[in-house]
Amino acid sequence: MVGLIPYDVNSPLWSDGAQKERFLAVPDGKTIHVGPDGDWDFPEGSVLVKTFLLEGTRVETRLFMRHPDGVWAGYSYEWNDAQTDATLLDGSLEKQVAGRTWYFPSRAECLRCHTTAAGRTLGLETAQLNRSLRYPDGGTANQLAVLDAMGMFDGGLGGSPEALPRLAEPGGQGSPEARSRSYLHSNCSNCHRPGGPGGGAADLRFSTSFVDMRVCDQPPDHGDLGIAGARLLSPGQPERSILSARMHALGAGRMPPLASHQVDTASVQVVDAWIASLTTCP
Repeated sequence: MVGLIPYDVNSPLWSDGAQKERFLAVPDGKTIHVGPDGDWDFPEGSVLVKTFLLEGTRVETRLFMRHPDGVWAGYSYEWNDAQTDATLLDGSLEKQVAGRTWYFPSRAECLRCHTTAAGRTLGLETAQLNRSLRYPDGGTANQLAVLDAMGMFDGGLGGSPEALPRLAEPGGQGSPEARSRSYLHSNCSNCHRPGGPGGGAADLRFSTSFVDMRVCDQPPDHGDLGIAGARLLSPGQPERSILSARMHALGAGRMPPLASHQVDTASVQVVDAWIASLTTCP
């Protein structure tokens, strides 16, 4: 696709097992600013593209655009059965696709997850893109190095990719803690961080120290889901931990709350194993 740069992330948002194709586009002569926390600030006119596929069939394409006034807005497109075109949706939509329920979010719902506190562009940050990608020309290279060589950053990256933070892949070879913390970062921290709309004091960003996450042996802020003695995270006891319970849940108690109808069983197992391995709070 002319003008679109492909990218991938280390720890993706769970989307009911869908495969994803991701692209970004920045206007000519414009650059991305990398903040001290590794978040990327895109210039006006930028477009982020993500297409969701189930069993190799395109289902939805989402555009996230920064308009000339600086405001971000999301748009969902529904692919036709012939895979020849996608139609812009006016609002949310739920339909059966490949034997499962697929939810298309409304424009307002896009901003419920793409929060101001998280910088709007979820996934577009140094620790997420610090990985190799196989490009359409057949070459493989670190994405940060490629984008830096293209002059995409206004002040550089602040170091070589090897020296920069990197999220762990949930299904990779990292420690249970690193994989769990990466999952919580990409699936929960957009709301559960300082200034976020999640409420409470929990800070689930990967860069936050365990003690400063404010979850260990802490009572839940939004109900106990019927769990006796519930804690946000109970060391050694995933069955008493709200973090685990909300990942297991479907319906009203589920987190993340939008656009998912299936439990991410593999990641739940990783998070439960991490919680079970803990013996005390710091």
